Parts: sequence; structure tokens; C-alpha cells
Amino acid sequence: MTRKLVTFACALAVLASSSAALAGNRSLNKLGVTVGLLGDPYPTVIGYNANWNVLPFMRLVAGYGSISASTNGGELKATTMAGGVRLMKSEWNFSPVVGLSYGKVDVTTTGSVGTTTVGGFSGSATHSYWTAGFDWQASGGFNFGFGVNGSLKSGIGSVPFINLGWFF
Repeated sequence: MTRKLVTFACALAVLASSSAALAGNRSLNKLGVTVGLLGDPYPTVIGYNANWNVLPFMRLVAGYGSISASTNGGELKATTMAGGVRLMKSEWNFSPVVGLSYGKVDVTTTGSVGTTTVGGFSGSATHSYWTAGFDWQASGGFNFGFGVNGSLKSGIGSVPFINLGWFF
């Protein structure tokens, strides 16, 4: 019985000492900034995100982005602020990612514009959206991600995104 306990204790010690290696690069560089192209946060054309790798498999994300278009008689602009969580495979530096976010979209117009909706949103609205894709975080901190964001709000749809950034 003593021999089994010693073997078990040794096995736990080995696992505990190697947990940092198993956790991948997300344990080494926990705070990051990314630029999202085409929809992160959703909806945007260009978004700016702050990221925190809380655990090797979980990242918290907060972002701001906007879309604007000028017409003959005015301007149409949508701004988005959102926050969410992304889940990844902790041992893999290049990993599938799934997530859920909540965002607020404000659509404003100046002058005379033909339409007052952007991506299905008009005025101010909130929505939840899902994320599915892939994320790669290098040991030096470089980050690249791509995938699809889709709104859970009826009639809004989904869009692809690309994220580029750096973790510290």
C-alpha cells in the first residue's frame, strides 16, 4: 500500500511540474491586443480588442469597432462594443476556438441617407453572438486567428473575421 501511495505521489509531482509545458503559449503571454478585420467585435469592419488569457483554455475578450459609410447627403455609422469568452484546447498553440459574446450596437445617421440599417441593426440594439474558428499564439506573443461570428438575434446572420495581434 505504501508503495502505491509513493508511486501515486511521484506521478502527481511529475504532472504538476510539467503543467506549464502542457499549457502552451497562452500561459506564457496572458495579456494581448488584437485588431479584428471584418467582424470582431461583431459587426464591424475594423475592431480593436483587449484580451486576457485567464486560464490556458479560456480567454476573456473586450472590443470596440465601427463601420461608416458616406453617401451623397450624409453619413451612416455603426459602433459596436462587446465582451465575451473564448475557449481553446490548452495544450495546443494552434487550436480550435469557440466562444460566446454580448455586444451593443449603435447606428447613427447624419444628413439625408437612404438606409438607416447596418448589418440588420438600426438605432441601438444589443445581441449575443457565437464564435467558431482557429487561434494561434506563438511563444514570442504573436497571435493570428480566423473564423466566423454569428448573431443569435434573428435575421442578423454571420460573417468571417481575421484577428492579428500581440500578447505580452
